[in-house]
Amino acid sequence: MDKIEELITYHKENEYLDFKEREYRKEGFASLIKDVASFANANYAGDRFIIIGIRKKDDDITAVAVENSMDSSRIQELVHSNITPEVNINYESYLFEGKTIMVLTINDPQNQPYAIVKDYRDAEQTQLRKNEIYMRKGSRSLLMALSDFERIYKKKYSTTGLDGKIELKFENGNTEIELPCITNIELPSDREKRLMEEEHEFQHAFMMKNGGNLYLQVYADEAKGGTSYQEMDMPQLRHLMSNVKMNYASDDKYYLEETRAFKLNFAIINNAEFYLKKALFLMRIPLLPGLKIVPRIALTTRQMSMPDSIPKYNYPEITTESNIVIIRQELGEIRHQLGSKVFGTALRISADEKLIGQSQIIQAQIFGANLSAPQNFEFKITYV
Repeated sequence: MDKIEELITYHKENEYLDFKEREYRKEGFASLIKDVASFANANYAGDRFIIIGIRKKDDDITAVAVENSMDSSRIQELVHSNITPEVNINYESYLFEGKTIMVLTINDPQNQPYAIVKDYRDAEQTQLRKNEIYMRKGSRSLLMALSDFERIYKKKYSTTGLDGKIELKFENGNTEIELPCITNIELPSDREKRLMEEEHEFQHAFMMKNGGNLYLQVYADEAKGGTSYQEMDMPQLRHLMSNVKMNYASDDKYYLEETRAFKLNFAIINNAEFYLKKALFLMRIPLLPGLKIVPRIALTTRQMSMPDSIPKYNYPEITTESNIVIIRQELGEIRHQLGSKVFGTALRISADEKLIGQSQIIQAQIFGANLSAPQNFEFKITYV
């Protein structure tokens, strides 16, 4: 059983199939034009068929011979002069149950939407208007709805211009990077504690040299360095040392998550001929022991004490699910043929030296309103 016989025998009228008992007449050519345009715009992948010479009701099929059929070139000329862009059709005879019927095939249209070229009225008073766009839905031909336009243009943009045209790489232009781990760490709290201890030891040694007495003026003449700790006595220094971690917590955080953190960014390039709309970047990084993806920009002690001085950072949104960090950044419209950074403020990554020598694969995706599906990318990070 071939394709046409199968359609006649087992299929009902739908968005890719119509049965007609009689051939189109010259007086009703507007209906022919409308039917072809409707099938061409149907939400279906593949060829569409108008089978002429078949009367079908449920499982009752009757073949009605088509005599003196229209010339195929006349049908094609009528379709091509009244529908834009051009629709590829065939009009051929077919023998079914000993009778010659006709099959009008609309060959898998790839350039929707198809519109009426000009006003057209036939002798049966069926009227078509310029720029009207019809669509086959089920067994009916209707004017296309806005939602159908949106679906068609979304598919059109993605399949003909955007899919495979989005390029995403690390800011250095590669898909692999070496990420330096933090080594030789001296936290601000450790540095300050060291300075306090040195001052405390110096004062203690000075007192021992002077019979247990500490005269600040005399001490000042012999004091080394020039830190403010020289103005403090030993009990004050001991008090500060006992609270140094608490007092310098924000400075330590800033040191690890800002000063020594690796600043990671990506470059995105739209190589298509039009904008990528409502673009969204999404990346997932499995957490390794010693790896920290900084959730927000660390602030200095001064910035924390003066909220009005805090800059407005366009930092990515960070969340964690089941030991996987999810990085999200809305990109808006990505202009074509121009590169841009993904993050307004680079992602901060703090990697402990225990990670040296390890590597991991991370996945990223780009979404867009006019992408048919998310674009997937893979990157490699090696910790050094």
